[in-house]
Amino acid sequence: MTDYTWINTPEALADCVTRLRRQPFVAIDTEFFRERSYYPALGLLQIADAEGCMLIDPLELDGLADLLRPWLTDPACEKVFHSGEEDLEILGRLLGEPVQGVMDTQLIQGFVTGEASMGYARMVAERLDIEVPKDQTRSNWLQRPLSEQQCQYAVNDVTYLYRLYPAMRQALVDLDRLSWLQEDTDRLASRVLQRDDSQYYLQLRQAFELNGNRLWLLQQLAQKREERCRILDRNRKAVVSDPDLVTLAQKRPDSLDRISQVTEIRPGVLRHEGDWMLALIQASHTVDSSQYPERIQPPLPRALTDHFQSMRAVLTELAKEQGLPREYLTRKRDLERFVLERSQGHAAYVPAAWSGWRWALFGDLLSERLQQRLQISVEQED
Repeated sequence: MTDYTWINTPEALADCVTRLRRQPFVAIDTEFFRERSYYPALGLLQIADAEGCMLIDPLELDGLADLLRPWLTDPACEKVFHSGEEDLEILGRLLGEPVQGVMDTQLIQGFVTGEASMGYARMVAERLDIEVPKDQTRSNWLQRPLSEQQCQYAVNDVTYLYRLYPAMRQALVDLDRLSWLQEDTDRLASRVLQRDDSQYYLQLRQAFELNGNRLWLLQQLAQKREERCRILDRNRKAVVSDPDLVTLAQKRPDSLDRISQVTEIRPGVLRHEGDWMLALIQASHTVDSSQYPERIQPPLPRALTDHFQSMRAVLTELAKEQGLPREYLTRKRDLERFVLERSQGHAAYVPAAWSGWRWALFGDLLSERLQQRLQISVEQED
């Protein structure tokens, strides 16, 4: 068993933060509970540094954000996570601003070995030859007192992470890719706080099939659903699922009975939430066309599929040469958009996600190869 310090008073946490700010790096993880809620409920914050391990109890601490802010927003101290997107969302929402100085060993693993998405337990097993029990993963982190098994599980998550990090960081430095990681973690820490409810509809499958007042309706329904989920602190499926949002926009049912026939929304939800759905559906019949959202770009036209496949092959080969996971270079939709925009003559178009090290690595190569293919296509048509 590993010793740890339980921190549940403002005075102890203030001393902890003072200590942490002296450290060059700290391993950090969170435990949370999220079943039917919209936001995850923070149940525990565990930290390991050169002096030991601390378990911080957020349920007993008032003013947690203000106490943690001087450390979490200090870029001079590296905060080491493993697959930290959810942790960054929880902590960023707590602070109201992004965590600074973020490092992520799962991302580092991809940058130095070419293997993406390696789990923590496997990484510890391969690098430290230690088996990490995962039996407490689904336990209730809001219960008090926590069991000793839960506490040891939490301690293990950061104790081994602290041991892993120095060698992994050095390997990253040796490859001259530390700045690549910092770009990606800075973007990740900021992105989790930049979600715009009015743009949620863009993520929905089949949304590209809608236009005009139906697309306006989908945008409004999705935005209102997000608002209601936050107010109720319920997850999306517990209010209106994504597929049901699309169905409402497609079919525009004119009564609660009709909504229940064409969707899977539960009767209890309809009784409490159905009025705003009907109000938006009714409004969609009279909304001015100036309010319509821009039509969503459909999947890549068949005529450009070969160009897309060729560009993906270029990136696959480049990733292999660089020892990187291909998914680190681009998402499919960004590559599709690049091919489409360039084929339409927008020679300066670059996906926002490709800024920084990605564009420096493959921007000129991809632009040149695609331009060559497009030119050949034009000549063949002539």
